[in-house]
Amino acid sequence: MNSVLVYGLTNNRGGMEAYFATYFEEIKRQSEDLRIDFVTDYPDIAFREVFEKYGAKIFFIPSRRDNLFLHMKKLRKLVIENKYDKVYFNLLSASAVFSVASVAKIKECEIIVHSHNDCVKAIKRHIVLRPILNYFTDTRLACSEAAGIFMFGEKYVQHGKVTVIKNAINTEKYVYSEQIRQKVRKEFHVGSQPILGTVGRLCYQKNTIFLIELFSKVLQVIPEAFLMLIGEGEDHELVERKIAELGIENRVWMLGMRNDIPELLMGMDLFLLPSRFEGLPIAVVEAQCAGLPVLASQNVSEAIELTENVKRLSLENQDIWVREIRKLLENRIERKSRIDELRESGFDIKQQAEVLRNIIKDEV
Repeated sequence: MNSVLVYGLTNNRGGMEAYFATYFEEIKRQSEDLRIDFVTDYPDIAFREVFEKYGAKIFFIPSRRDNLFLHMKKLRKLVIENKYDKVYFNLLSASAVFSVASVAKIKECEIIVHSHNDCVKAIKRHIVLRPILNYFTDTRLACSEAAGIFMFGEKYVQHGKVTVIKNAINTEKYVYSEQIRQKVRKEFHVGSQPILGTVGRLCYQKNTIFLIELFSKVLQVIPEAFLMLIGEGEDHELVERKIAELGIENRVWMLGMRNDIPELLMGMDLFLLPSRFEGLPIAVVEAQCAGLPVLASQNVSEAIELTENVKRLSLENQDIWVREIRKLLENRIERKSRIDELRESGFDIKQQAEVLRNIIKDEV
């Protein structure tokens, strides 16, 4: 039986965690004989209920941020004692290279590194550590070509040494339903007023403060609008303070972590993603499948444009964003599922999970 230990998931139900939960569930349906366990250095792991439902073990080790040496020691011991064939690292940058190094060169254990990002704030540190990461990596995966170049370097992508695994979703969960839309809006006591929204971590990368300031300007021209923030993160208190400072507490809903994302997307009228940098965010794939128009920053790869309902804008001028938001809300598109378009683009989980399963099981 093939055995894999997955590293890198946190207690935040973010894009990377949602990606692996979706893939894990489909892969386990396809291959019950494949053993997949998880290790985290966070207090808990997102989607734990999904993993444990299929018999996965969850291991907790000391945080590398608090005690790197003990973290490396415990991780190596875990891999050796459980005789894993592969350790699958889900990374946003090369900063976890010492975790990778701790289990590299263990006899008959392959190192898989999956890039989920195409830029970081601490870019100089990442560039310094990248050659070391490449040295210890056996199999290279990325959510997009740009994410592959960022994590491993252009030559690895050009020479075909990086496999792109798309951030696919279970498209059937996002089939648009007018009935569900009305149910969600009724729960939030909203009639015809527009709901803008986003799904993602409250952090520097997602540019949440920009979004709050932008929405404050939107309210000057569309005072009846609401903003739905779904997600948690290190900027939670900063975001709360900014909302209070702008006096828009009654127009912004901070919903935290939710397990009803498909339904909430159906209740929205417009999805916003003003990120500073991104790989290929799964939330945008979900939003498009649910038939939502999307406004994203130009810092997000054009690879997100799976339907004609996506527009990318510069972050330099919020007034342009306000104009586009107003135009989209005044000329609303017909809401319908875009499931066929996503499947044609290869973003259906059944297609992509088979690719990843074959890599894990050495059946490529």
